[in-house]
Amino acid sequence: MVNKEKVNTVDINTLQSVLKNGKTRKARQTIKKILKKPLDENTAASLTRLCIENALGEETILAFSQILKLNPTYAQEVIAIQQTPPFNTDPQLALQLMRVAIEAQPNNVSVQLKLVDVLLLNGILDESEQRLLPLVNTQHAVEALARLSETYYRANRLHEALAASQLSTELEPNNDALYKNLGITQVALGRFTDAAKSHHKAISLNPDNYYSHINLSQLALMIGEFKLGWAENEWRFKDKTITQLNFPCPLWRGEPLNGKSIILWGDQGLGDHIMYSRLISNVLEQGASITLLIDHRLTPLYQRSFKSVNVVALSQTNVALISSQTHDFHLSLGSLPQYFIHSFEDIQPCKPFLLCHETQFEKFKNGLPKKAASITHIGFSWRGGSFGTRKQSRTIPLAMWEALFNREDLQFYNLQYDSSPEEKAILDSKGVITPSFDVRNDIEALSAFMCAIDCLLSADNSTVHLSGALGVNTFVLLPASAEWRWFTDPDQSLWYESVSLIRQPPDSNWEQPMRTAEKKIEALINSANEPTP
Repeated sequence: MVNKEKVNTVDINTLQSVLKNGKTRKARQTIKKILKKPLDENTAASLTRLCIENALGEETILAFSQILKLNPTYAQEVIAIQQTPPFNTDPQLALQLMRVAIEAQPNNVSVQLKLVDVLLLNGILDESEQRLLPLVNTQHAVEALARLSETYYRANRLHEALAASQLSTELEPNNDALYKNLGITQVALGRFTDAAKSHHKAISLNPDNYYSHINLSQLALMIGEFKLGWAENEWRFKDKTITQLNFPCPLWRGEPLNGKSIILWGDQGLGDHIMYSRLISNVLEQGASITLLIDHRLTPLYQRSFKSVNVVALSQTNVALISSQTHDFHLSLGSLPQYFIHSFEDIQPCKPFLLCHETQFEKFKNGLPKKAASITHIGFSWRGGSFGTRKQSRTIPLAMWEALFNREDLQFYNLQYDSSPEEKAILDSKGVITPSFDVRNDIEALSAFMCAIDCLLSADNSTVHLSGALGVNTFVLLPASAEWRWFTDPDQSLWYESVSLIRQPPDSNWEQPMRTAEKKIEALINSANEPTP
């Protein structure tokens, strides 16, 4: 008689080998064969983990369902792997897994709370609230209130978020994470003094929590306390997602640069690369020669725009090459402001400092559709950020744009770098054109295209930094809980002279900002039609 456990172990080993060799199709076939056999709990657990680690979609759900039939308490195990795929790469698959888990363990509070985390990841806020409210009056009140505050914050229900945060700190006054959340909500409501107290309290309870230092940094920068803000901003390097490079030469700490060579390198997102690049001219004015390591997508654009700078694509190979050369100093772009920006006067809106590709610009300009005698061409994008930067609050639903799409005198272009095929199809049905180039990766084409159209109307994302640096007329739709970089001025960016801000009021939706956006577009059209004196 064949030993079933031994056969299943062999099958699992076969599956591991197939996955190691990258044969996904064969792996799926192997999984289906395994699932047809009787499984013991250990084998089912191994199969589930393999499926999860390799993000095998449908097979993951099938394997997970199988083990829950053998042992419903295994639903708890999914929480232990929440930092691995699919939880940090595939939110929808993570949600499917958690729905299977909660069906098997409907009264397991740990599973309930993890389901809420995944609901937040997917922006499903109503269900998140519904699942949390019954837990507020239980022994799990603090955990529920913390997530409820996050739910309300993402829904722009800021006063309710504040109430939930305050109650959580009263119940657990020594929890630094709760004060961190409270401070973030207080900032969004403009209660800066209270927010500073909350952030300092969080740091006093846990001095090594870099999130609290970053939150204090962002508050300080928002209100103009630049010395504190830039110093606290250095805590960002504790975040493993931030690029940190080490070179044989020392970090620059403000020493004279005349006749010296310095390596500058981008350490954050594409928008940060662009925003801080305005300070390259400050370094050049000090007499330094610069080698700039920048996101490879920006390399051609920067080589054209900074002709006296040695612009190199940021890659392991180039880092190794530059490390072998002789330089006097190095510094990240994100650390430059502490030496050049000491007050709001140091951030006067700058003129365009990036130059698009002239030939591509002419091609796009001549290729724009002319469906009417006078038409305004508008690029748009409707979301920005990530889960960590509250993507939900920086998303304007496509339904809110319909009135603008329906106007005969406006032609819209989809410049959302992560738009799905389904979203593109919806936009196509509304007459919105999606350009043929890769909006996310072909920055050369994107920059030329944006210079060819009349303006950009966008949520807060990296595209607005590119358009601002190019000098394109830009209107940025900001949530009530806007990023620190937009400071507190009601309608003008301090970073770029061509960028105007449209702010969402607290505890409201996007209706008013969208009406304001239409008025600003009308004003732009009218000014363009005015006769030149």
